[in-house]
Amino acid sequence: MNQHDRFAAVLGILPNQLIRMITEVKPDDKDAILKDLRLTSFWQGYGVWRQRMNLYREYWRDKVPTCFKGKHDVLDNCVIKPLSLFKAS
Repeated sequence: MNQHDRFAAVLGILPNQLIRMITEVKPDDKDAILKDLRLTSFWQGYGVWRQRMNLYREYWRDKVPTCFKGKHDVLDNCVIKPLSLFKAS
């Protein structure tokens, strides 16, 4: 069960060991339990994904300096030109 892909659980795919265990313990309620687990894992994974996207958006909007945001006039001032490091003699 530890080798089960976490991203598969986000899609609602549960490990076979868990499905077999639920079948052995509560065979009558198996379908309802598995449906609930699949939906819960999917929506929790979606919540994590949405939070990550919000953090990425905040990072690129607020925390990254303007020279990395794609403003070309500022980009020229931020880039160090490699030949400018050498002094002409």
